[in-house]
Amino acid sequence: MTASTTDVIGHYQAAVTANPDSVDAQCNLGWGYYGQRQYAEAIETFRAALRLDQGSVDANYGLGLSLKEAGQHDEAVPVFVKVMQLAPQKETGTRGRMLARLARGHVNQMKKGDWDLDDEVRHEL
Repeated sequence: MTASTTDVIGHYQAAVTANPDSVDAQCNLGWGYYGQRQYAEAIETFRAALRLDQGSVDANYGLGLSLKEAGQHDEAVPVFVKVMQLAPQKETGTRGRMLARLARGHVNQMKKGDWDLDDEVRHEL
């Protein structure tokens, strides 16, 4: 890790320490780990966020991506399915649709080897 990476992770860890019940703080730390390809730490941190709020779209999406990158596809698929269900309900318009579509693409990629979103994209045009 570079000094700036250590600083970013340290900053997010301090935020979690100061606000242990903050889903946002946990997610920020999870994304910090994910960005540094520290997937085991990201998985653990996103799971901590989900213990605080199982309906967090951000925590579920981050967990799904981290599991996928860690090669844990069997665990990632149901997490992405949950994102497909939650995102349109909890996120505003375009963001909700985008996150649901991205989650579907990840599931398709893991199951079929292709994002296979042509029908959805044509439907929205």
